Amino acid sequence: MQVVYAGSNLKKLDQTWLWTLFAVGWMGLIYSLSNKPGSDYEGASEAISWLPFATTIVHVGMYFVLSVFVLRTFVLLSPVSAGLIAYATIFVALSYGILDEIHQSHVEGRSSETVDVVADVFGAVVVVVFWFLIRRYRARSAGQPN
Repeated sequence: MQVVYAGSNLKKLDQTWLWTLFAVGWMGLIYSLSNKPGSDYEGASEAISWLPFATTIVHVGMYFVLSVFVLRTFVLLSPVSAGLIAYATIFVALSYGILDEIHQSHVEGRSSETVDVVADVFGAVVVVVFWFLIRRYRARSAGQPN
């Protein structure tokens, strides 16, 4: 009987090309949602009208997920500094957020808002902060200095 450890199965999933595919696929999802006319979201807007900052929360969440995929891709790509990985992750979220808002401004019934880009970047910053906290925790658990 062969024993298969969960760690070996997880290593199969930890491939750069797979995380890049996740990131590009998620960007495609964001693009497709931005490409819909404003009239497609009228029912959703009414349903969540009671929730303050609903669209901001959605932007933070969407770019949080995108940034997880992007950060993992950068971590697996090459052994560069943690700072460079953090800045690159935030830069991708900022760049794609700006491009998405420009695209959205050309869609019927949609507009471009700076606060949405700020929310996008905030989602990325949250991912980077969590990543640094996890790295610090692991280093302390292993008895390594910070």
